[in-house]
Amino acid sequence: MGLLAAGCDSTSSNAPDVDQTLEAGDAAKTDDGVYMVASEGSIEEPVAISSRKTQDPEAESLLPEEANSPDMFYRVSGDRDVDLSADTPPLYTALPVPDDADPSNIALAVRIPREYTTDEASSEGYGWDVLPGAYEPERDLLVVPTRFVVGNGIVFGVVENSDYNAPSMEGTSGSTLLDKIQTSFSKRAPTEKASTSDFKVKCKGFGGSGCGSDEKSDVKNYLVDVYDDYVSDFKKPDLRTPVFGNKYIWIIKKKGKAWCKGDTAGKYLSLTNKAITCFDPSSGGDPSESTTRHEFFHAIQYNYAPISWSKLPKQRPDWVIEATAELTESTNSNASNVERANTSLRAIDTPLTEVSGKPDYPEYRAQDFWVHLISSRSSTPADILEPVFDQQSNGTNKPTAKKVDELYSLADDHWDWVRNQAFTAEITSGYSGALNSECVIDSSAVSPTTVSYDAGARTSPKQETISASKLTGHVAAVEVQTGADRIDLEIKASTSDSKSYVQIYPYTKSSNTNCWNNAANSSDTVTDMVVENSDKTYYVLVAATMISSSESDFTIEISHEDRLTK
Repeated sequence: MGLLAAGCDSTSSNAPDVDQTLEAGDAAKTDDGVYMVASEGSIEEPVAISSRKTQDPEAESLLPEEANSPDMFYRVSGDRDVDLSADTPPLYTALPVPDDADPSNIALAVRIPREYTTDEASSEGYGWDVLPGAYEPERDLLVVPTRFVVGNGIVFGVVENSDYNAPSMEGTSGSTLLDKIQTSFSKRAPTEKASTSDFKVKCKGFGGSGCGSDEKSDVKNYLVDVYDDYVSDFKKPDLRTPVFGNKYIWIIKKKGKAWCKGDTAGKYLSLTNKAITCFDPSSGGDPSESTTRHEFFHAIQYNYAPISWSKLPKQRPDWVIEATAELTESTNSNASNVERANTSLRAIDTPLTEVSGKPDYPEYRAQDFWVHLISSRSSTPADILEPVFDQQSNGTNKPTAKKVDELYSLADDHWDWVRNQAFTAEITSGYSGALNSECVIDSSAVSPTTVSYDAGARTSPKQETISASKLTGHVAAVEVQTGADRIDLEIKASTSDSKSYVQIYPYTKSSNTNCWNNAANSSDTVTDMVVENSDKTYYVLVAATMISSSESDFTIEISHEDRLTK
């Protein structure tokens, strides 16, 4: 495949002039001869389009297939971001075709910044995708259906390769470029949209061995199953289809190749709607079903509000996006018994909304919160998750903690989850045995802070302060040692901050243990008689469940009286 140098603008002198403002039902043309065309009903507000020719010295090593280094690219920008859902009429991007190109075998190369991919922490700075299109000979343009404009710019180039067939629009009637495009594309497009069985699976990067009909059949069967499991309760997936075909396209990519480097198991490119299952044929196994289901659910998620989730990658709500995709790996949308993916437990002392990537990937393990939310309400993934995504359908929001709180009272749900995850194990459905025994601190979910209290050596109370970031939980292990006298012990814990809760768990479980006490209180007190020459540990669980402030402070006060002096 060769990526060709940018050619001259050979627009026909008879073509109507267009300016650089893109409106629905019209076209915009830049000084470099790049066109953006908007179908009727595609965009609600005008978008100012600009472009510039630019060199890209790193392109050769990052193109998905072997390519010659081009002399020039087009960087196309808008005055705002646009990314249309699969249900919206498309935009079209049209680039001048270089003079030396065979117009029957051209396609559009798109440089994808990693923030527009899932699992972006494992991605290179950017990578390439290739989109098929059609050739418009009057203006000498490659025309490609696209659904996006990126405010800070996206880089395009023209690819020539025999794998890509660009049918000619010659002889197509129409007074404007939009008329010609719509006539040509609708003439060749199928009458039926893709449905459950309409998947075309392709192998890429295997060099003719290691991926064949068996692997493609396996992945297609996975896709049919997950389609049946989810699409009836959510939007259809925002997956690529051929320009003139009705099958969803899915790629099996060889591990180690572009988009599948390192420990990446799969990838979804939200701008170009490309979905990938990474596969290593030397492993001796089959392509991963769980990865395929995970990436398919990303395609569903991004049909609700695609670009708004990617625009600010440091604030992208992966505690929702990645965590709920994890959940779908082994659960269908109407399952009353939801099942978490097989990973270690999510620690409660890391903020629920944290996105830190390697090594712990807390955003993925936040699936535990969603498992608990669904199971504690005896609900289903569809009933809980679809409203979370649906409130983003205006394309300007993302599922922040505040928005989840509006649906589900996040503070209370977070407190319930923290208690269950760290200690009570009251809700075990969906955890696949990952939780510890009930009423036992689970060290895989929280690392307690030790607070020592030597009653034999103290004559005054002891006070400790714990600070907790929002949407975290912490445990203080109060280790009490007695001397020669038995004591009456009192432990108090409290906070003055709203939406922050405390519970103290006694030394042993008994019929009087308040392990499953579901109260949400800002203070708690435990009293106990402790015999002489003994050691006991009491656990103080605190949670900062607020979403508006950054931190809560909790005070623990420990005191005692010797029984002999009473």
